[in-house]
Amino acid sequence: MSKKKKTLLIISIIIIILIILITAAVKMLGKAATNAVSTLHDGIPVQELSMQDLSSVIYANGIVESQNKVSITTELTGQIKELYVQLGDYVEAGAPLLVMDDSEIRKKITELEKQLSDQEILDAKQQEINKRSLEYAKQEQAQTLSEAQSAIDQARNQLNQANAAMEKAQETYNTYASSEYPETEILQELKAAFTESQIAVTTAQTTLSEAENAYNTAVRSTSQSVQTAQDAIDTQNIGSGKDNTASSTLAELYNQLEKVTITAPQAGIITSLNVSVGSMVTTGDLMVIEDNKNLKISVTIPENDILKISTGMHAVIKANALEDVEMSGTISKVINFASSGSNTTPNMEGMSNGSSGGSYSAEITIDGETKLLLGMNAKAEIILAEKKNALSIAYDSILTEDNGKTYVYLAQENNGEYTVKKVPITIGEEGDYYTEISSEQLKEGDYIVSYPDMVNEGETIKIDLGTSAE
Repeated sequence: MSKKKKTLLIISIIIIILIILITAAVKMLGKAATNAVSTLHDGIPVQELSMQDLSSVIYANGIVESQNKVSITTELTGQIKELYVQLGDYVEAGAPLLVMDDSEIRKKITELEKQLSDQEILDAKQQEINKRSLEYAKQEQAQTLSEAQSAIDQARNQLNQANAAMEKAQETYNTYASSEYPETEILQELKAAFTESQIAVTTAQTTLSEAENAYNTAVRSTSQSVQTAQDAIDTQNIGSGKDNTASSTLAELYNQLEKVTITAPQAGIITSLNVSVGSMVTTGDLMVIEDNKNLKISVTIPENDILKISTGMHAVIKANALEDVEMSGTISKVINFASSGSNTTPNMEGMSNGSSGGSYSAEITIDGETKLLLGMNAKAEIILAEKKNALSIAYDSILTEDNGKTYVYLAQENNGEYTVKKVPITIGEEGDYYTEISSEQLKEGDYIVSYPDMVNEGETIKIDLGTSAE
């Protein structure tokens, strides 16, 4: 073989070897790329579209307090003769609490009665009766109007809550009605919910109007009782003459004698006791009685949450002392000014929701009877919004485009495989993590891609039900 032919043969062999190597490399790279794509689309996390109860809440900690707290005082000065209660005792309304020494008052009465005629003594007793009637009428007026005002406040809270629910129902209806693919059946359900909310508002308005009328009626009737008692005093003063100082003094002594025995104005527990037998009374509170049946929770609200809450909102109450027990409550008062100092409020998981400034506060009235005791620590979940049995998914599963339209990726089964389909949705009520959605193309039990950024429309994927979006 000539040298030239030998050289050509070697070059040919080298070229063939290179072709073989290149072909093998291409196949290997192709296989690697295929494996990479397979790995990327193997086990895409999805979640099952389901009906859930949604709620958005604020967590707050607080102390159990009484709705009705009364300080016991007296205008008399003297020594405590008998004391019938101890700290922590429960007393019924009208029960005697203590008796003050009346010996000095009785001595003065005896001396004055010797100086006055029988008619003057009778006039003095009548003055005392009339004065006592006036005091009783004023007390009755204050209590009656307080109860009537409480009814107004409660009715107004219910109206505020009903109005908020109606506005939310209308907003949900309008949003869905203007969506790209509104479903007739869902529209009818949303319209029915809006109609029900309108009825609730009308009912609440009627209740408020009735409460206001009841208050006005109470003002007229109690004012008449007070005026009648005052007229009796004025009439007697005109008839007997206002210059009878001794008779008036005797009447005042009779009135003081009626007040030496102090009784409980309401039922409750003695939570503060500042006197004992033999102690001298001058000024200040003798004791404090707190109603332990009608309770409230005074909670601390961080600055970033205070504007989210309003009276009438529902709250779920828990306490460490009552494990696995949930109680219902209602926001009855929101205090829109900060207390001094810097505080932080832990949430139910112990995390801080605090603000850099002082804390705000609110009061939650406990609904119905409870085993909670005054002074106990309690935790509250204030419900900002809630909806029962809503078709929901995790918020992370929703894709929002630049035009504001929202979508999800549906893993649509096709002969044992799943194809990614982009489905337009309408967002409804939003909870803390899950969000209500609606679409005529979706139903309960569908698989929704948990992380939209992991897939593209039209791709075929394998799904992983074991991985959630949480």
